[in-house]
Amino acid sequence: MILFTIKKWFFDFWDNFFTIALINIGYLIVLGLPLYFALPMVETYPLVGFLLTFSGFLIAGLYTGGVHNFTYRIANYDKPEFRDFIPGVKKHWKISLAISAAHGIIGVLLIFITPFYLGLSGLLGLAALVFLFWMTVLWILASQYLFPVSFQLDTSLKKIFKKSFILFFDNGMFTLFQLIMSGIILVLSTFTAFLLLGPGSISLFRQVSLKLRLYKYDFLEENPSDKKQQIPWRVLLMDDEERVGTRTLKGMIFPWKD
Repeated sequence: MILFTIKKWFFDFWDNFFTIALINIGYLIVLGLPLYFALPMVETYPLVGFLLTFSGFLIAGLYTGGVHNFTYRIANYDKPEFRDFIPGVKKHWKISLAISAAHGIIGVLLIFITPFYLGLSGLLGLAALVFLFWMTVLWILASQYLFPVSFQLDTSLKKIFKKSFILFFDNGMFTLFQLIMSGIILVLSTFTAFLLLGPGSISLFRQVSLKLRLYKYDFLEENPSDKKQQIPWRVLLMDDEERVGTRTLKGMIFPWKD
């Protein structure tokens, strides 16, 4: 299942190469401009710098909602057009802002709280730092599902957070695999200044991952007596495997010659 997840993500990315590249350019703009104006003000006007940075993250969150609308449709074999971007942002703007605000608040708390506990001596400071570390790890792992869940399962903010954590705890190793793959994609993206692969590709990977993983729950709902270890992934993925197909390197680069 993991190998096919990577295969489907890569072929979906390759088939929408220019769309993902344009999405990444958009990320460079919505993240780069606020930071460009905020960083010089951090020392002179720290409050203004902080507000600009936080506003940048909120704008990036709205943009991410539109991006996930694209990648959700790509993962489902659709061909979204850029005229669909703004409607996608409008439809999910509340969810996008809430998710981005949660990321921002947790980030700010870590920035301000961590130095305080670092200054404490003894077991209390150490215990607090260990607690913060593991809470941050849990949040990073579970938050991978937030946007995909909002498109594929539920639009209720409370249920989005609840189901994201349920998916994390029920699929620990798969969630870790997603984080590792996201890290690999991010590292590879640095060699192309985030124009290729990049955050758009990570968004697509997470949508593909959840789409395929949800087949497990469809199967268990229809077969409640079966153990989770007996999930027949080969059967469940058969339709997707046929639609994704197999390709040669020549066919991927020169599809009109294949």
